Amino acid sequence: MRPGIHCVPAVPDPSAGGVLSERSGLLNWLIEFATKPRRVHELIRYTGASGVALVLDTSVFFALVSSTALPAPFAAAIGYLSGALLHYLLSVLYIFAAEKTGKSHRRMASEFMVTGLLGLLLTVIVIRLTVDGMGVPPLIGKALSTGIAFLAVYVVRAGVVLAVPNDTKRAGELNPSHSISR
Repeated sequence: MRPGIHCVPAVPDPSAGGVLSERSGLLNWLIEFATKPRRVHELIRYTGASGVALVLDTSVFFALVSSTALPAPFAAAIGYLSGALLHYLLSVLYIFAAEKTGKSHRRMASEFMVTGLLGLLLTVIVIRLTVDGMGVPPLIGKALSTGIAFLAVYVVRAGVVLAVPNDTKRAGELNPSHSISR
């Protein structure tokens, strides 16, 4: 190395200021959320329930698209809602323990359904853009919407539905007493 030439770090030092000096609060939360070891077990159970619900969702979607004149976004919404109801029932029985989060089943159901609206909105938007807007085959549009909605809704549900009410912890941290082996 020649005198007077210094190595510059590839990532700017946060204390130096500037655009890259601070990660957004959401990005920090997502990184902390995703790196918690218990998330793997939780995600496995959630994925199983989602898979079963997806079979119903997709079956209803394709039945309506192939046998009625219902537009694809409406069929996607009906399929998604039927899958969401099944997913809630599976979640209450096998994933989320309302008594351990300090929430009533009524509150948990409300939070679950409200977070499901995010998935419904994403599903309809992606189907509308891909199938109706771009001419993508319904199966491809459904696959894209499923992946996007799954990830978004899982993060929100794990951060809200499983969160301890009136706790000062950051959103997304689970109640330490929540059983992941249930």
